[in-house]
Amino acid sequence: MTVSYNFTVSNSGLLTWIRLTFKWKGSIWKSVWAELAFWLILYYAVLLLYHLGLSGDHQRHFDEFATYLNTNVERLPLIFMLGFFVTFVVNRWEKIYQNLGWIEDTALLISTLVHGDDEETILARRAIVRYICVGQLMVFRDISIRCRRRFPTMESLVDAGYLEKAELHEIESFPMKFNKYWLPFNWSLAIIYQQRVREKIPGDPSLQSCVQEVKRFRDNMQWLSNYDWVPIPLAYPQVVFFAVRVYFYLCLIGRQFIISTQQDQYLNIWFPLTTCLQFVFYIGWMKVAETLLNPMGEDDDDFETTYLVDKNIATAMAIVDDTSQKHPPLIKDRFKNIRNAQIAIDGFDEDPVGTLAHLKLPDQNDKHFSSRLDSLRASLRSLTHKIHSGSEQNTNKLDSPLPI
Repeated sequence: MTVSYNFTVSNSGLLTWIRLTFKWKGSIWKSVWAELAFWLILYYAVLLLYHLGLSGDHQRHFDEFATYLNTNVERLPLIFMLGFFVTFVVNRWEKIYQNLGWIEDTALLISTLVHGDDEETILARRAIVRYICVGQLMVFRDISIRCRRRFPTMESLVDAGYLEKAELHEIESFPMKFNKYWLPFNWSLAIIYQQRVREKIPGDPSLQSCVQEVKRFRDNMQWLSNYDWVPIPLAYPQVVFFAVRVYFYLCLIGRQFIISTQQDQYLNIWFPLTTCLQFVFYIGWMKVAETLLNPMGEDDDDFETTYLVDKNIATAMAIVDDTSQKHPPLIKDRFKNIRNAQIAIDGFDEDPVGTLAHLKLPDQNDKHFSSRLDSLRASLRSLTHKIHSGSEQNTNKLDSPLPI
């Protein structure tokens, strides 16, 4: 489930960044520690080979090769590639999130516009939202591994109560080799039109609103299906993931301590501190893209799709049945006699106003202000006259003949 840290950053205190940095679930540390440990093992293997296994000309050739790599490895445009790629992936992730499908608006509209408290109308409202949830679940089963594990077969939808056996038989027996995500939505629209014929929906504009709301929800599911069907072109993540890892595997040699150099780098002999920090930053940055590339997976920050389908069916049934067209008794509220709305709010010091609300400009009819304004205008005219006179004198000097 998505890792929440909003409470941790509820204020920008001195220790906020520390509390945020050292969280584990969904963190950069959890993402990179395995690769960093493997890279360090390889680094120390190369270090031992260089210091203990090579000598003479072999060590000199290693020095030259390491110096060459360390000098030229920075030519790889990692920041450029990672910046564009992560931005592209985050934008795609945001669009997927916006199309997950939340049932509240649809259920509230159905509850409001499909009138009636008789059993047939109540069953119709329940069936409309249930079929919408079935359409969502059919899509989620094919794009979300969590939903697939929970609902491995269509029969599991019957066991969970989303479908009846007769309804499942209609879906499976329909002669079409393509996906049938649209079929439950078609059932919902048919029931909506039937309620208009029964005059449970008051007027064609209300019918149009119901149809458009179901269509909007189906469009969300279509977008999710499209994003899963057509992912980011394979070459794009390949080149980014390959380039970042190649960079650090070249650093296994290029960042070694070279014996021939007479520099005080004893710390780097035993631990490549700056390279490890660079590894955490670059690999962590890349892991952001890897995690968001398919948010329907099982990473810590992937979408909790099973929670969403459970919430949608429970909320929809409560809206269209248990609370449909019901409200508390109308009573006189306590704010009726308040004229100035002087409501005390804890921690509220002053009313939010515009930036210039308290600015007082001087009255232009004020004699003192007028005299100051006239004095300022006179000073400006005098200054302009001096500048103009000076420019004319300079022009005359330029026009006069040069002395011989």
